[in-house]
Amino acid sequence: MSVFSAATIALMQSIRSPAEGDVVEVAGYASLDDGGGGTFFFDTTQITSATVRSANITGATHIKYDEHEPSAIVATTAAPHLFVDGQAVLVAGVGEGADGAWWVKVLDRGNANKSTRFALLGSTATGPFTAGGTAKSLIVTTSHDHRLAPGGRAIIKRVAGRDGFSLNGTWMNIGMGETQQSFTLAYVPRGSYDHGGVVGDGGASFPSDPPDPPPTPAPPPHTDGCWVRRRDGTELNVRWFGAAGNGETDDTEALVATIRAARTFKTGVYLPAGNFKTTAEIKLETYAVDRLTDLGLSIRGEGSEQNVHNGTMITAGRAGMRSILSIQAHSVTLKGLRLGCADKADHGLYLQGASTLHLDDVSVQRAVMDGYRAVRTADNGEPTNNDFMYARRLYAYACGTLYCSPSLEHRYKRVGEELPPLPLRAVAPVKGTVSCTGKPDTGKPGSDARYFMTINGSGTRFDEIPAREGDFILIGANDSTLQRHEIARIVGPEEIKVYPLNRPSPAFSEQPFAIGIGDGWSEHAHKDNNRTHLEVGQITYCAGSGIVCRGGYGPTIVNMELHGCGFAGIVIGTLDLRRAVFLGTRIAGPYFEGSFYGACVFLAQARGITIDEPMWKGQPPDRRLVYSEQSMTNAYALGYMADFVDANHPIGLRPIGPATTDIPATRGKNFTNTGKLISPSSGALDIDSTPWTEPILIPERNKNVAVNRGTVGAPADITAEPTFPPGVDGQEIAICNIGVHPVIFHDGGGQLKTNLVLDCTPGGTVALAPGHIMMFHYSIHGSMKGKWTQRGAVATSGN
Repeated sequence: MSVFSAATIALMQSIRSPAEGDVVEVAGYASLDDGGGGTFFFDTTQITSATVRSANITGATHIKYDEHEPSAIVATTAAPHLFVDGQAVLVAGVGEGADGAWWVKVLDRGNANKSTRFALLGSTATGPFTAGGTAKSLIVTTSHDHRLAPGGRAIIKRVAGRDGFSLNGTWMNIGMGETQQSFTLAYVPRGSYDHGGVVGDGGASFPSDPPDPPPTPAPPPHTDGCWVRRRDGTELNVRWFGAAGNGETDDTEALVATIRAARTFKTGVYLPAGNFKTTAEIKLETYAVDRLTDLGLSIRGEGSEQNVHNGTMITAGRAGMRSILSIQAHSVTLKGLRLGCADKADHGLYLQGASTLHLDDVSVQRAVMDGYRAVRTADNGEPTNNDFMYARRLYAYACGTLYCSPSLEHRYKRVGEELPPLPLRAVAPVKGTVSCTGKPDTGKPGSDARYFMTINGSGTRFDEIPAREGDFILIGANDSTLQRHEIARIVGPEEIKVYPLNRPSPAFSEQPFAIGIGDGWSEHAHKDNNRTHLEVGQITYCAGSGIVCRGGYGPTIVNMELHGCGFAGIVIGTLDLRRAVFLGTRIAGPYFEGSFYGACVFLAQARGITIDEPMWKGQPPDRRLVYSEQSMTNAYALGYMADFVDANHPIGLRPIGPATTDIPATRGKNFTNTGKLISPSSGALDIDSTPWTEPILIPERNKNVAVNRGTVGAPADITAEPTFPPGVDGQEIAICNIGVHPVIFHDGGGQLKTNLVLDCTPGGTVALAPGHIMMFHYSIHGSMKGKWTQRGAVATSGN
């Protein structure tokens, strides 16, 4: 075995006549051409053939070809096409949206080698399509396993052809072959392959490429092959694949090639300290083909901020980019990265199917819109699943654009030499004022019109503001006139449809307004954006809101700092009443600094919420917590706040929901709570006789009951038929016994028709002990129609 010393990868490739197993040591990081250095051994794998496979297409249609896969264009061929899953093909003559390079998935697998249908993976066009096109693919075979990654890069050298045949060069997005000794290209060359050729991916392997020797003296024979990097299971370093990381060189190809190679080597990607520029959105993707997925990929940098390792940044290098990283793959991990949108990319991360995403020390700066955007619909048109995303040490800085009336600019931008209260990324003044009757729209009975309210502009150009469904509009010059509404859509230059905060809303006329577009963390309202967990981090100076969570099941937000945003610090839910009520939110230890004209915490919909120890002492009281009082949105919210205490509020523990919340006696340095806290209710029912035969009215959302000790010295028997009047579908109530004797309720399955369904035998009883709570749920459907059903066991309320 020979050992050489080479300063660069290029010198290693130029070595003439190496033998199988020869080893080269390349000095690391001595130049941009050394690939980070390393140990390489010589492998004699060579290209042995390159042939075109073709199929004539007789028809194409966009269909849902598998209930578990997204819809796609499915092509039908005149004869069996012999393609394989993941093969790269070039389609021509079929029509716009179908012509071009694709990976395919073979359908009708039961007919081995006789399939006449294949799907174009990732296609979304719906046609119409033309019969009579073709699908062609170049199949390249090698003498041994080539080690190339599907979707990745192939660097080919030393191929000889006839009649203008050309294959040498760099190829991206390569496809799969029938075995590990073949790969495919969506390419149709002229002429035909003759002989020779070597291939590598330019990171884990490099094709040998010695210069042509002079004719005399006779050179020794040369054996073609590739130099294979010794890895020992380590992560793939993007510098191995040619990334410069100097902030000027376009590193897009090197970044993508590294990520794709990680599929084959089943390992992670490492970005050392540096600034890696990309001019195209980098997609982490999942296709319905094995080995064409980034499931479980890990990308690690040296830190999101300047540190002893100088940190790692990926920077947007082209205006109009949707994002720096798009993730449509589950269980992806990103760690130690700063995504610099540089006023060019709309988002740092675009999440379109990123369930169980794990972010650790990730920062997004200066995004045109949102720093992190979780959407409900993927590029392929299918609903996304972004459940259980987890972020620790999450940062976003100066994202979005604030559009506002000139009279409100002083809130958001520098005026003269004064420091701005909110140094936002961009503030754009807009013309005109807005007016509204405050009444919801009217339409046909049962139509969606009742969910909207119309805001009319005077001298406005709403159509020039790129507002999206879910952004917010703030109306009014000061807190006494301030209104907050969620945008449904821009109708025209002088009309916006909104989801109002309350119904009806106060009317207003010729008021200034502000629309913030761009949140730090932003979620579409969607049933599968559930259980987001954000823990420790900072969202600073975003034009919209700091954190917007809209999953059907709410987030957990712990120890997040929010600094001066155009609308709110934290938004939970949506004011669109057509969406399901949002369940189970916990906000612990949030810190608010700077101005939040919408609210520190804005509860559009929240059912079952706890806000624990918010640090917002410097915020005006009417901007701390704002929530919709509309029925069936924040109805039945349970929770409490441990707030800063001042002279006017000596008790620092207070319920925020309309249902009963009891907190044990607590004493601390800055507050004292001497006993149970009872939420506002319709007033306690004084049970002064037994049995009690009158229905218990519940005009509010909960009811406190107590047995009168003066007239009843024992448990009270509730036999009213019905016990509670009918409710509305889905309504819940809480019954709390604040007396000293039990209250006994009867199940309606016996002689008494109490309309109660209790956790006991039919016709039995359940006792509500003093200091305990019982929850009931009302339904108008099925066997529970017209019934109040006990929800869970009787629970203690604390003392």
